[in-house]
Amino acid sequence: MELQEYKDLKLRRGTIHSVHWKRPLKNGDVLKDFRGRVEKETIGNFRIGIDYSNMAINKDKKTGSLPYGFFEFLNEIIYSPSSDTYQVRLTQTMNENLKPKTKYFLDGVEISKEELIKMNALGSRERKKEFNPKENPVFNLPLNYIIAIN
Repeated sequence: MELQEYKDLKLRRGTIHSVHWKRPLKNGDVLKDFRGRVEKETIGNFRIGIDYSNMAINKDKKTGSLPYGFFEFLNEIIYSPSSDTYQVRLTQTMNENLKPKTKYFLDGVEISKEELIKMNALGSRERKKEFNPKENPVFNLPLNYIIAIN
């Protein structure tokens, strides 16, 4: 998705949207022989435009500023000058019934996570990933990985 496409959606801050993206797994998530070959596709419901410091899980905690870049649109789009990328700030819903759905692809062909583990393709970080919105409720996703926002 391009920046102008995102702007044209005219999303209201704090609302829940279905977000669909596909991204290559990073070096720490996939082992050396499989770098650049494994992609992960995710579809889930996320909130866009949430102020991190105002979230209930941060009550009475001091939160700092962004570790890199700056907000292009308040609490929505982050611009990172070092990588020259735009990223969408997404907040996971805390509802266990709204777990994101994921698919994995090896060389463009769909494959299960279990098969990738048996092939010893996934790094320890990706093997252990479970849906835990309280652990990492907020994350940034490069805008160019997004396929659709509904």
